[in-house]
Amino acid sequence: MLFFAVTDIVKQSKLDAMYHEYSVVMYTVAYDVLGDKQYAEDAVHESFLRIIDFLDRIPEDRDLRRNFFVTVSKHTAINIYNKRKKYNEYKYSADITEDDPGNNNPADIYIGRESVQHIKGIIFKLDDIYKDVLYLNIVYGLKYEEIARILDIKVDTVRKRANRAKKMVANQLRKEQEDEKRK
Repeated sequence: MLFFAVTDIVKQSKLDAMYHEYSVVMYTVAYDVLGDKQYAEDAVHESFLRIIDFLDRIPEDRDLRRNFFVTVSKHTAINIYNKRKKYNEYKYSADITEDDPGNNNPADIYIGRESVQHIKGIIFKLDDIYKDVLYLNIVYGLKYEEIARILDIKVDTVRKRANRAKKMVANQLRKEQEDEKRK
């Protein structure tokens, strides 16, 4: 098969099984981004090459695993698209000064008040560039360096996006709390 980089037979069989289970949905996501069959196939292949390092950390839960594969595939396709078009749609026009990231952790601010499901709901309303970084960090427990490798972006970019996402979630929670007080 295409996974000659995996020498461990157990890992290779696990990767083969995951390839057969998720390659179609990954291809669909990549094709939606790229609009080209060949590039979509390349995105799926490149995604699996990135996933090899994280085989032991992929969750057993089918939904979480599917989301992981879709996220990696989507970002790989976006990276291919950006390289093809020599355009990076995630440039920031202004560099926002960040407060201490520890002060913006929504879990630290509202633990006990807000349910985990409610916070997840707020996270899923964020733009993809923020949601994906926060999701990979919180749900999968990946470090910023690992997320940067998977999404093929700089570690500093991952840190900034995670910090901004945490700020957005904290601001939304504060807003909801103020709205509750007014009632």
